[in-house]
Amino acid sequence: MDHWSKGRVALVGDAAYCPAPITGMGTSLALIGAYILTGELARSQNHIEAFKQYEDLMRPHVVKAQKLFPMATRIAAPDTATAIYVRNVLVSVAAKIFNTRFAAKMLEEKFDNTSSLPDYESLSLR
Repeated sequence: MDHWSKGRVALVGDAAYCPAPITGMGTSLALIGAYILTGELARSQNHIEAFKQYEDLMRPHVVKAQKLFPMATRIAAPDTATAIYVRNVLVSVAAKIFNTRFAAKMLEEKFDNTSSLPDYESLSLR
């Protein structure tokens, strides 16, 4: 989507920037988006300013998460019975080989942890 807001309504999560299901980033983006939108609404003078800042801060994360490796869609959603069988066998083998630490490392590379989220002091619990 070109914009995630119109008037006094803003979208977050899959409604705004749904990454492909195979990226594994949908929940993370939804939580981060909700955090940033809430923070910007809390510190901005009006919703228009908050929505713009929200989009400016979130867009780089979303663009990165939406990038798929070549052939990702074809592998995830094969169109023949043979291809489905091969995919299922490969996924089963991969699940047995890759452990949680490896998966975490892959996700860490997909979502750059070096970029920090804004600190909204007005949202702090006291």
